[in-house]
Amino acid sequence: MHLGILRRFFHNRTEKRAAAFLLAVVMILLPICVLVIRARAAPLAIPIFESVAESRVKRIVSETAEELISARESTDFCILTYASDGSVKSVWVDSEAVNRFQTELSQKLEKKLSGMTLTCRIKSGDLICPHLFSGSGLSLTVRGSVYGGVSAQIVSDLAEGGLNQTLHRLKVAVSAPLTITVLGEETRLTVTTHVLIGETVIVGALPGGVVVGG
Repeated sequence: MHLGILRRFFHNRTEKRAAAFLLAVVMILLPICVLVIRARAAPLAIPIFESVAESRVKRIVSETAEELISARESTDFCILTYASDGSVKSVWVDSEAVNRFQTELSQKLEKKLSGMTLTCRIKSGDLICPHLFSGSGLSLTVRGSVYGGVSAQIVSDLAEGGLNQTLHRLKVAVSAPLTITVLGEETRLTVTTHVLIGETVIVGALPGGVVVGG
């Protein structure tokens, strides 16, 4: 009787020790697995986020510029001046309107791009053993944050547009230096977008130049 009780006692004790040992192993391996996954996920996610950030920033810049242009009472940033013979003498740029548009665009873009969040999905097989399980396993969601500023510069140029024609284009060159943070790692890139805000077709000889006025 006593022997049976002792056996059950030691048997239960052994099971408890085995369970405690397994729990300890799991508690040790779990953080290691998490660290391994984090270390492998960042290098895979960063190129994806760079591509996504570039395309998203360019789309936001174009959409914001179009919104500002459509909200303006007058969309003419440039005025043609003519000589006495009727030919185009020069292109007059309304610098006050252009500078105001440039400032408004920069302010709106800084609000939209500040703290932007990106997400992508990566298969667990690509993180643990890509040589054997590439493209398989559970889909893990990786998040990244984008921070950065914006600078806008007006670009005006004249170019031949065809037979006896000249094209005058007024563009906004928006430069957005970005910092992308992914799982504790950072990468930096600069996205440059050119947005056409005005185009004039001039028939005749090439004008003498572009006049920037107030």
